[in-house]
Amino acid sequence: ADPLAYAARRLALAQELWERWEARPLKPGESYASLRRNVTRGITQVRESGLLAARHIGGISVLRDAAGSGRTPMNPVAMAKQREALKLIETGVFAADSFRFKPDFLRSLSTDFADRHDAYDVGIAPGGLDYSLPMQVLAAQRAVLDRLMSDSVAQRLLDAEGKVDDPSHALQLAEVYATLRRAPWSDPKGRGAIPRIRPTRRREHAGPVPTARRR
Repeated sequence: ADPLAYAARRLALAQELWERWEARPLKPGESYASLRRNVTRGITQVRESGLLAARHIGGISVLRDAAGSGRTPMNPVAMAKQREALKLIETGVFAADSFRFKPDFLRSLSTDFADRHDAYDVGIAPGGLDYSLPMQVLAAQRAVLDRLMSDSVAQRLLDAEGKVDDPSHALQLAEVYATLRRAPWSDPKGRGAIPRIRPTRRREHAGPVPTARRR
């Protein structure tokens, strides 16, 4: 009934999953691969929840009404809902504290050597079996960032200003971009220390660096 509330709940469940597995000691003989799988599953939930929330931004509610129903068929998603979705993405998908794990836990994310599929895990660094948490997180965040910075979302946000009764209440394109710029570049809680995931996301937000021409 409320997709945005569902997305928020999935983000909370991902955090709960990680907290439980960090606190849960493995039984003797139990594979460390279970830790790795549950970290990846949680990141998948973060990505899917972020994409679901992103659909609200610049979104349109379509009704199959005919004339005389008293309702217009094409209506922008309520501005309060759009801003709620943007805030959820900022704090749940791009927040620095959303992907913090203890070092010993990250050292335990081993692969299942009996499962050939694990050899192709996107979290494995090229040429080895190590698990790259920043690359896993970046892949999830990139999917959401690409959606929000797409031309179609930008156009719908611009079009929505003429479709709401009070254009001053419309979610502005500049407001969305300012939030996306603040998320990867802000200092987490003023502590000065920047998690290793954050510089990777900064490079993604800034885009590729142009190469110098040789003369």
